[in-house]
Amino acid sequence: MLNSRIAVSVLLSLMLVVSLVSTTPKAHASDDLTGHPMEEQIRALVSQEIMNGYDDGSFRPYNQVTRVQFASLIARALNLEPDTTQTFGDMPSDEETINRIQGAAGAGIITGYEDGTFRPYTMISREHMAVMLKRALDYLQIDAERATLRFADNDLINKNYLEHVSVNVYYGIINGKTINNKQYFAPKEASTRGQAAKVIYELLETIKAETEPVPPEEPGVPEEPSKPKVGYGIGSYNSAGNLFVEREYQTYEEALKAYQASSGKHLTYGDQILKMNTGVALTVPTAAGSLTNVYNEAMTSAWTYVVNDTELRYLDADKEKVKVQVGNKIGYVKHSNVKLIPFNVLEDRSSYSVSTTGELVHRVYMNSRGSAASYVVGPAPAGLEQGKTYYSWDGSKFFDVNGKEVAEAYQYFQHLPARSKTNYTAEEIDKYIVDELKRLEERNPNSAVYKDASKRSKLLGLGKHLKKVEAEKGVNALMILALAQHESAYGLSERALTYNNLFGLRVYDDNPANDHFKTVQENVDELLNEFWNKNYIPPTGPHANGAAFGHKGYGFNVKYASDPYWGSKAAGHMYRIDKALGGKDLKNALKIGLTTTEGLNVRSATELNDQTKLFTYPKTDMPIIIQGEATNGSSIPWLKIVSDVGLNRDAYVSGHYVRVLPIAK
Repeated sequence: MLNSRIAVSVLLSLMLVVSLVSTTPKAHASDDLTGHPMEEQIRALVSQEIMNGYDDGSFRPYNQVTRVQFASLIARALNLEPDTTQTFGDMPSDEETINRIQGAAGAGIITGYEDGTFRPYTMISREHMAVMLKRALDYLQIDAERATLRFADNDLINKNYLEHVSVNVYYGIINGKTINNKQYFAPKEASTRGQAAKVIYELLETIKAETEPVPPEEPGVPEEPSKPKVGYGIGSYNSAGNLFVEREYQTYEEALKAYQASSGKHLTYGDQILKMNTGVALTVPTAAGSLTNVYNEAMTSAWTYVVNDTELRYLDADKEKVKVQVGNKIGYVKHSNVKLIPFNVLEDRSSYSVSTTGELVHRVYMNSRGSAASYVVGPAPAGLEQGKTYYSWDGSKFFDVNGKEVAEAYQYFQHLPARSKTNYTAEEIDKYIVDELKRLEERNPNSAVYKDASKRSKLLGLGKHLKKVEAEKGVNALMILALAQHESAYGLSERALTYNNLFGLRVYDDNPANDHFKTVQENVDELLNEFWNKNYIPPTGPHANGAAFGHKGYGFNVKYASDPYWGSKAAGHMYRIDKALGGKDLKNALKIGLTTTEGLNVRSATELNDQTKLFTYPKTDMPIIIQGEATNGSSIPWLKIVSDVGLNRDAYVSGHYVRVLPIAK
C-alpha cells in the first residue's frame, strides 16, 4: 500500500491537465474515437482534460508515441516539479518539455542511457513503457504486487524488465495480445496514443485503489468535522499543544503587520504556521513526491535536495518561501514542502551525545514514525560532556539545550579530501574485512543477512585492488571501502551478491534494475572513472561541491544522496575502519582547510600570472589538504596543497582565502 503521508491529496494531483502532444488545451477529439478498442479509456481522460486532441478536433489514437511524450504525460499527470540537477546530452530546446523531462528524471521515472542521452524522439516500446509505469508506482511508494508471466514471447522481454512487466500485468495496467489463441506481450512493439491513454487511465485507477483509505474495523458515526480556517491569521499554541488561530485577516500584508506587532505569536494560513520566530522546518512529502528541493533565493534553481523528515533550521519566511539552513548553507524551500514547528512544541528532535568511550553519537529522530536510530560519527569534540544532549545543524558547531554554542570541531573523515592516502596496506585492509565480517556473524547469529558473511561477502580480497586504484586513480582506499560497506551492507546486499555492484551504479532505462559487473574490481573502477574522478572531484565537474564526503552544504553529499546524513554515515564507517586497524590515519591526520571565497585560483607555483594557473574553485567551502607553507618573498601567505586535478602535482593557493579546520580527535 501507499505510504500514508504521501496518500494525502495524491488523487487530486493526478487530475491535472495533461497534453500528450498538442499545445492546444481544449481541442476535444471524438470523431476518430468511435469504435476504437480503447475508446472508453480515451474518452474518460478527455472528459477529465488529462489528454486532449489536435486543433482539427481529432485525437489520432493510432499515432505512435515518443519517449519524451510518454515521460511528459506521466510527469504532468503526477504533477512532478522539475529537478534542475537532472539533465541529458540531447535535451529538447523548449522549456516546458525540459521541465517535464527533469520532473520525471528527478522522480526516478526516467534515467536515460549509458552515453548520457535520453533519446527523446525514439518511439517508446511497450516494455520501456512498463518500466516508466512501474517506476511511477515506486515513486509513490506503492508496494506493488507481481504476476507470473505466461506470455508466449516471454523470452523476448529484456530480462531486466521482467519485474516491471509483471507488476503492470498484475494490476492490469498493460495486458497482452491474443494471437492464434496465445497471449503475447510484444515487448519491442511501439506504443500508440490510444494505448498510452489506456495505460495512464489504468495507472490512475491503480493509484486510486491503492490509496483509498482503509475503513475502520468497527465503523461508527463520525463526528462532524469543524470547518477549517482558510485565511491568514496570527495564533499561538494553547495548553493542550494545539495551534489556536486568534484572529484572521483578509490579506497576507494585514496578517504580517499584526504578527510584527505581536510578541510570541505565529503568522498562520489555515491551520499551518507560515512564519514564526524560531524553530524547525520539517520536510514533509507532497503529492509530487517525498523529496524537498532547496533553491536559491529567486527560487529558480535547486542546488540540493533532502528526504522527507529532515530537520532544517528555520531562519525566516515570506508568503512564497521559507529561508532555511541546510548543512552550513542558506537555502529556500517551498511552504508546501515543510511544516514549521516552534522549538517549544517539538515533541522530540535529532541530537548528539557523548558515549562512555568518548565518541560522538548522532541520534536521528524520525518524526513521521516517532522513533529514532543512532550511529557513531567519530571522536566527540572537546567541550562536550557525557550525559548531556547537544544539537547541531552541520555536525561541526554544537549547541546546548539553551541554544548556546559550546563547541566547534570537524570530523576528520567527513572532511578529508579524496586525494589522500591511507596508512594501511592491502593485507591489513583484507584482514580488517575478514575480521569485521566474522564480528557481524557473531553479533547476529540468527540473521540470514549475515549468515556465513565471512565466506559470501563481495568485499573479501578487495584490499589489493583498493590500494592499486589509490595509487593510480588518486582516491583514498579506505574512503572507497567505507562507501562500499555503507551502500552494500558490507558486500552482502542482493545487488552486490548478484551483480557485483557495491555502490548501486548505473541504473538506466536499458538496464533498470542494476548494472552487471563481471567483478567487484570492475565496479570500483567504474565508480572512480565515471563518477568520482569525472563528476565529483574535479572542481569543474557537473556535481563538484568539494572532494570529501561532506554534508548538504558542501562535499559529495550535496548531489550524491538525498539523505542529509549520508556523508557523516559514510565517514563513520571510515572512522570505525581506522579504529579497528589501530587508528593510524587519525593519529597522523593531515591538515585540512576550507576555502572561504568563490573563484579561488589554484596555481602551479607561487607566482601570479596566466602560466601558473592550474584551475579555479568556482565555489566556496572546498575542502583541501594543506601540505605546508610556501614563501617567495611576497606578502601573500602561500599554502602548498594537494591538487584535485591530476596526480602528484604541486599546487598553491593564497592562505588569505583558506580556513584551517579544527579537527575532533
